Amino acid sequence: MTFGIAVRTALAGLALVAALAPAGVLAGEAPAAPDAARAQALLKKAVAHYRVAKDKAFADFNQQRDYVDRELYVYVVSATTGVMLASGGPSFALVNRNVAELEDATGKAFFQEMFAKAKAGGSGSVEYLWLDPVDNKEERKVAYFQQVDDRIIAVGYYKR
Repeated sequence: MTFGIAVRTALAGLALVAALAPAGVLAGEAPAAPDAARAQALLKKAVAHYRVAKDKAFADFNQQRDYVDRELYVYVVSATTGVMLASGGPSFALVNRNVAELEDATGKAFFQEMFAKAKAGGSGSVEYLWLDPVDNKEERKVAYFQQVDDRIIAVGYYKR
């Protein structure tokens, strides 16, 4: 009798795991990176807002309310001047500064790569090393970006 209850409990637990697991995970596929998906969703939301509000959206991006998702935040750079125009995160200290030649710890001019990719295709991603404020270490970071007019709107996440 107790064995039967234990089996039913175990089966119910497995059914719950199967129901809650992302599609394909139990079949051996790697799950989608939740941080990447959150970054892409936040970028999509920010781009939609910018298309309506134009440069007035910068104040919303800077205020860290609707355009911050935990450690993810929106930032905007001018594609023509290289000046950071808005940021809802630690890079707010770079607003109104030219970041075009900024390099990561390895010497990679990642904004230059972002500008080139945006010019060629309008959107994409760039990977670089950046200080992670959570653990105060340089970590790999991926920024997704999309150019709208002469603005590059971006959201990055750490690849932990």
